[in-house]
Amino acid sequence: MNDIAPSWKVGKRDGIKRYRSTCKHHGETIRWTTNGTCIHCNKVQADAYRKRNPKKLLVSRRKWDADNPEKAMLQRARGRARSMGLPFDLTIDDIVIPETCPVLGIPLIRSGHPDSRPSLDRVKNELGYVKGNVNVISYLANRIKNNSTLDQLKKVVAYYEENIS
Repeated sequence: MNDIAPSWKVGKRDGIKRYRSTCKHHGETIRWTTNGTCIHCNKVQADAYRKRNPKKLLVSRRKWDADNPEKAMLQRARGRARSMGLPFDLTIDDIVIPETCPVLGIPLIRSGHPDSRPSLDRVKNELGYVKGNVNVISYLANRIKNNSTLDQLKKVVAYYEENIS
């Protein structure tokens, strides 16, 4: 996928997404085989569009997220893993959204109060977003757990059982 064709013709023929060329704005550059635009010019145009249409893009993103909840969770997890330097090897098949939160038993609802929304939880935070280390639970349960250890959570429960009755 990191291949760059020497020309548009070779890129089209071989199914390579990018090719080398020149741009009147950026000189020697790389262009997209699909539409021939310079990747730098394309970024400038996309940034300008985002600045002109923030509300439209927000509405569009929210609709896409609602229509594709597993994909949206996967994309966000990939971004968090990248920014936090954590391992990531999940696929869409690894994200299964249950009807109710397995921790608190509350219904998971994709719209409405944030506490009831599905959230991707890393069982062992240090392992990252890898197969077998993630569960979908409610945002509330995930916030309660946050970066706590099992021992810390047991101490909180013991304290409240002892002092608040």
